[in-house]
Amino acid sequence: MPTKNRLVVLLLATALGIIVGPSRLQGVVRQESHQEQELFQSIERNRESHLAFLQELIRAQAGGEESVQAVVASRFENLGLEVETLRLEPTQLSPALEFAADET
Repeated sequence: MPTKNRLVVLLLATALGIIVGPSRLQGVVRQESHQEQELFQSIERNRESHLAFLQELIRAQAGGEESVQAVVASRFENLGLEVETLRLEPTQLSPALEFAADET
């Protein structure tokens, strides 16, 4: 499997593992490496934390996009990541660049 596709599968497995539990996914996603085994173990160890974060995201939706972004920024900071916050006015953004996906 190409590296990019394999990464997508691992990310999906991570997201699904948070919800359904990695033990149910191990038979579906073939584990080919020690890193993948560690991924499933990490999901299992941190399942409650992941679920709490997802619940926090859902609750934050009532406050709009800015509230959700604040929750994500806080989570990243708690993980030791550096977060840079920019405040832009909608008039500063080009409507042509409104969506992140590249056209093909």
